[in-house]
Amino acid sequence: MTAFQLLVRSAWAPVLILLILVAGILLGDHLVASHAYDQNLFHIQAVRQFEMQWPAPDLSDYSTATGPLYHLVMVGLGAVFGNDLQTLRVLSVFFGIALIVVVSGAAGRLTHPRAAAFLTMPLAASIYVIASASHVHTDDFAWMAASLCLACVLASNRSPRILLVAAISMLVAVATRQNFIWLAGPVLFAGLLDLGRERSSHTFKGCLALAAVTLPSLAILVTLVSLWGGLVPPHFQVFHVSSGINWIVPGYALGLFGLYAPFFLVVLPEPWSLLRGKVMILVVAALAGILFGLIPVSAPDIPSGRTGGPLWTVSGLWVVGDRSIPLALLAGFGAASLACFGIAIASAGEGRRWAILLCALAASTVAQMANAQSFQRYFDTPTLLFLCWTLAMILGDRKDAVGRSSTGPAVLTVLFSVLLVIRMVGF
Repeated sequence: MTAFQLLVRSAWAPVLILLILVAGILLGDHLVASHAYDQNLFHIQAVRQFEMQWPAPDLSDYSTATGPLYHLVMVGLGAVFGNDLQTLRVLSVFFGIALIVVVSGAAGRLTHPRAAAFLTMPLAASIYVIASASHVHTDDFAWMAASLCLACVLASNRSPRILLVAAISMLVAVATRQNFIWLAGPVLFAGLLDLGRERSSHTFKGCLALAAVTLPSLAILVTLVSLWGGLVPPHFQVFHVSSGINWIVPGYALGLFGLYAPFFLVVLPEPWSLLRGKVMILVVAALAGILFGLIPVSAPDIPSGRTGGPLWTVSGLWVVGDRSIPLALLAGFGAASLACFGIAIASAGEGRRWAILLCALAASTVAQMANAQSFQRYFDTPTLLFLCWTLAMILGDRKDAVGRSSTGPAVLTVLFSVLLVIRMVGF
């Protein structure tokens, strides 16, 4: 099977799901409230500003708190295909498709292509991926680049060409959303793992090459900070003044992981024999997760940024002393599930590659701790991406990979799709 055939077999089904759901939004002239708000108040305004200033756009200040690359790309595409809002929304679909193709293609290199397709379907049906693909919005564009960078780092053979792609894709991600500098974490961690395994001149050169991957992104970040006089454009520096570390972020990330994990746990092969004798590990992990959800204030609160998404709605169902009991329980289950996947990964012999992926998830979570706003859309894509690639590593070349992956992820995909349809019809 050629690389192109593998990519097609892995990607066509999840891409089709994305296109059907996006078509429902665009043809029905629907808007997803949070993304429409960002689109109309921020992103389209930056696109219009750069259009008027072209060919010398002023990047020192504009109407969005993110990097300028996505908006510059949309200006260029608009000049070719038409710059009215509806056309720009249609053009955004291609970034959603590209994200799904990258994720499913990478998963297809880890397991059977059809299994990769099933594992990618929940991401393709996620309301946050669909909403970004149907609005003028940066998320899918940034995650497209970030997932490509991670796929390159996870590759067993890091040729100069692969490292060049990793450097360019990381640069694109950081120039689009500057907080994606967290990608430097897993990139450098991969080099440290190589050094820990084997200390040789070849390994040192490989580590230096990975460090070099991060340099263009660091340079663009320093340039943007110098232009802005801060981490965001001046227009947003008062609004985004740091209120300190957002301590609920780890508990919230684990809670979301616990919400989605059951649909992927059913994919695990021989789970009972796998977890025999590991009960204490699961209990300790669950207790740690519960504490992450109970120690900081975790009750939903709009002024504090603890809002935005179904998980925050669930979290408000039972609150005691400003602590969300549902969120704490889900965080505990999420931590235990993470331990389950770690045990399965060790059994599959994928510990090194999974450690890099786990570092990426941790780095993206830590980056969000600097943000006072804990909207679900900041966590949804990395969680589903992590689950997809983790299960692809666990299944590997097993003969029953397709059958196992066709249950839980498919059910979650249907649930996502139904919820999206209900939202479109009801609102």
